[in-house]
Amino acid sequence: MTDVLWQADASGVVTDITPCRPSAVTGQGQLDEVEVHQVEQLWHKATRCAERFSAIYHVHAAGSQPRTFLVRSVPVLDDRDRVLYWSGLAAETDGLAEGDTRFISEAASVLSSSLNREIIINRLAQASIQHFADLCVIHTFDDESSMHVQGIADRRTHGSDRAGAIEPAVKEAVRTRQPLLLLSAARHDLTDEKLERALSESEARSMIVVPLFVGAACIASLTFAESERASSFAPRDRDIAVVVGRQLVMALENIATFEREQRHTERFRFLARITERLFATLDSAKMLQHLLDELAEGFSDAAVAGSVLGGRLHIVAASGTRARFHGDAEREMVAALRDRRSILSGGKRDLGGKRPPPGPFADGPSACSWMMAPLFVGDTVYGAIVCSSNERRFEAGELEMLEEVGRRASLALEHAESFARERRLIQTLQQATLPTKLARVEGASLSAVYRPAASEVQVGGDWYDAYDLDRDRVLLTVGDVTGHGLEASIVMGKLRHAINVIALYERDPVRILDTAEQVLLRRFPGSIATAFVAIFDSSTRTITYANAGHPYPLLRGADGSLRQLAAEGLPIGLRSIGPSVTSITEQIDGAALLAFYTDGLVEATRDMLAGETRLHAALGSEAIAYVENPAQFVEDFCVGGQSPDDVAILVLNFVDARRWTFDSHDSRAARLARHEFLEHLEAFADPACDLSVAELIFGELTANVAQHAAGQLEVAFERRGSRAVLHVIDRGNGYAPAELREADPFTEHGRGLWLVRRLGAELSVELLPGFGTHHIAVLPVDANTTD
Repeated sequence: MTDVLWQADASGVVTDITPCRPSAVTGQGQLDEVEVHQVEQLWHKATRCAERFSAIYHVHAAGSQPRTFLVRSVPVLDDRDRVLYWSGLAAETDGLAEGDTRFISEAASVLSSSLNREIIINRLAQASIQHFADLCVIHTFDDESSMHVQGIADRRTHGSDRAGAIEPAVKEAVRTRQPLLLLSAARHDLTDEKLERALSESEARSMIVVPLFVGAACIASLTFAESERASSFAPRDRDIAVVVGRQLVMALENIATFEREQRHTERFRFLARITERLFATLDSAKMLQHLLDELAEGFSDAAVAGSVLGGRLHIVAASGTRARFHGDAEREMVAALRDRRSILSGGKRDLGGKRPPPGPFADGPSACSWMMAPLFVGDTVYGAIVCSSNERRFEAGELEMLEEVGRRASLALEHAESFARERRLIQTLQQATLPTKLARVEGASLSAVYRPAASEVQVGGDWYDAYDLDRDRVLLTVGDVTGHGLEASIVMGKLRHAINVIALYERDPVRILDTAEQVLLRRFPGSIATAFVAIFDSSTRTITYANAGHPYPLLRGADGSLRQLAAEGLPIGLRSIGPSVTSITEQIDGAALLAFYTDGLVEATRDMLAGETRLHAALGSEAIAYVENPAQFVEDFCVGGQSPDDVAILVLNFVDARRWTFDSHDSRAARLARHEFLEHLEAFADPACDLSVAELIFGELTANVAQHAAGQLEVAFERRGSRAVLHVIDRGNGYAPAELREADPFTEHGRGLWLVRRLGAELSVELLPGFGTHHIAVLPVDANTTD
């Protein structure tokens, strides 16, 4: 009998032909052209429709009968039912019984039905006992040549361990590298006692063992045994078993190739995902943690990053374990890092009775296998990534992948370290370019805040300043140099100082901006900046201002209304090409607050309309005038998290109040604030007033915050005409509307607010969405009218 196994690509082009018997020739003679055309038509139809293919053809030779061949093929599909390739068989059917041909064909079908190793092996075993034998056992061999039963099918539902009994026969076939046909003593004289015992203990009359090799390595064996067939196995049956065995080899190799391709594809995807996570942050600690989480999720059971310091490997991040390094493993890793090399250690190797080497960790489950790849920052060894597996051995290819991960992580570390150095430099420069202190304004207070962008470059060209011009006049400026980074920060510092110096000699804000433009373009040609310049005169309560393409400041009146200080003008750097403008002077006697800001404040959420709405809500709140730092209040209220652009805010607050800020659980700070509050209240109140009630109100409100809204607490005491007002502002989640309407005095729920009202205070509560709560208590205290 002669036959071949063949394979075609998805389009139907034959790519591989494997003779099952290389010494034999698969047909000599001529083909019938009509049959060839018919077979081709059937094959083209099968490839178009992804259907199983089956055909018969004949080989005609002079002086002999035509030889009959069966050719069959099945499509191997992926998980989306797309054809990956075709697996086929061409076998001579002359001399084979119909059942034998059916078994070979069925074996080809089941071996091509899936790319799952376990599924096809079990299906083949079941098909074998239906068409060929009473018992089928399929063994596989691992890298250490250890034998494992991978599939078994037995017509007998009970009895002895027949799979264990045939192992000597399997080992003999593997040793000789030849298929083995064993017959009972009645049919054949078995001189090998082990083989005779294998046959008898497996309760078989005859047995066939086919070792399956790929190169020099045995990857599997196929064993058939029978005791109930019409006749014992014969050499012809051995040939059939060899054909099926070669089909199994091809199927297993196809699966191995597919699995390798899948692993390679998954590794590429994994590396792409890892790379994305590595460069998603410029914080080296977060970067390493993201990396280890990815490794522990889909690659290993535990992953650790260590940093070399003083000859030791110190864990700086971990995922999947909290264990420390094992002493021996740590010394091995430190020695390897000195040589700048990796480690692959497998705990399941045959160590000849020796104890396996220790895993990388001193505590937790023992590692079956672990590996280490070095990390570098520039040319310096930073440390290592260590991965361990509890159940499987890492392969050399996985170490190569970890080394690639280490190389990419090293680049990310170097990038993060470089950025950190640049950030420290720029932040130092930023501290030098922004004012160290703000001017003092008669009858008002100034607050400011600068928040760097949360992007790669941490600082940019935004600035604020409040500069004393003389006893009564203060120069207020806010601006934004286009761009980010070191250059923008340098230009910002130069421009801010230039405006301050020019304002010492020039009173008109328009001319200040025009002159600043001339200075800027001489020193930094091509630079552009927006700015708003205002001069506030505390003696006349007037403000004179001009604009250079900057967002308008917002002025809040004593009645809570908001309006813009609208002024037109092109940015600095472009003013010379625009129309001339004049400065604007206004009287702001009734102002409560004036806020200057850069556009990063309203663009923090990438929605300018929503940002402006949020800004108006912050400036329109009652709380803003009574916090210690109104500029910080605005920034927290409007931005909260990270901003994609720089933010600078300058707030001039005209509301006169005494303010305290402390942690709600800091009892000592609370007592000190209450003591100072009573001193101010005593100076305000009529001597006949009982201040203990006000003290109790202070205590209840601050205690209520401590109970419901832990964190920073701000308290303010305001003299509002003849009335004393206490403000308490927290950063909690606020109250439900029902809680504000009524509380149960016989429970702790809402008792504090109820008691404050019962003590005579006129209490109102302002909810600050996303920020906190503002309690306003008009105290039952009369003002001192004497004097």
